[in-house]
Amino acid sequence: KLEQALVMAKLALAQKKSSYIYDTLGWIYYRLHGYVDALDYLKKAVSLAPDDPLILEHLGDIYAAQQRWRDAEKSYRKSLKFDKTAVEVTLKLQKLLKDHSAR
Repeated sequence: KLEQALVMAKLALAQKKSSYIYDTLGWIYYRLHGYVDALDYLKKAVSLAPDDPLILEHLGDIYAAQQRWRDAEKSYRKSLKFDKTAVEVTLKLQKLLKDHSAR
């Protein structure tokens, strides 16, 4: 029901500009494989909440989907800076470094 979620999230954004709503819209577009739109919304979310580890993780996921390995690495590392215990982000970063030599 991603299309329905997209409509609802856009309505919510029209009511209030929020990093969480931008993140939600970005994640919906990510799930729909609309990576350009997803990236736009996630960048807006990060600009409003630059220290939110989940939003930074989502940004990294979008960069990885676009095969922008260095950008994904930077986003994952920044996410871990704010949440050092994020096991899933650590695993994503390790896999990215192993598979793509992003360094």
